[in-house]
Amino acid sequence: MVDEKFASAQIKRLTGLSFFPTEKEAVRELLMALRIAPTEKIGKSTVDYFLATVTECPKPAQIRERAQPPEEEGYQAPGPTRCNACGDTGFVRQVITRNGQEYDFAAPCGCKGLSV
Repeated sequence: MVDEKFASAQIKRLTGLSFFPTEKEAVRELLMALRIAPTEKIGKSTVDYFLATVTECPKPAQIRERAQPPEEEGYQAPGPTRCNACGDTGFVRQVITRNGQEYDFAAPCGCKGLSV
């Protein structure tokens, strides 16, 4: 998280964009949004991005989205599943018809959920 002095200096760089807020509370929201940046480098690159790509002042949500810390180190996307029927959940979709009405439910898979 970057300090308030650094974030304030970066937010001031956005004052030349259209619709930069005039109310102190709104400027404070921009400042708080930028403070979530984990490093000054990411905070500065967030403001650099907006200055290079937009003509209107970004909203706090846009700043937060851009300044968010990257995924945790060590995170790995799930690998391929071992059971094609259930995707290793242990359950498969089953549909039965009773009196012309279809009912959809989960039924146990034969693999018994390899990763469960």
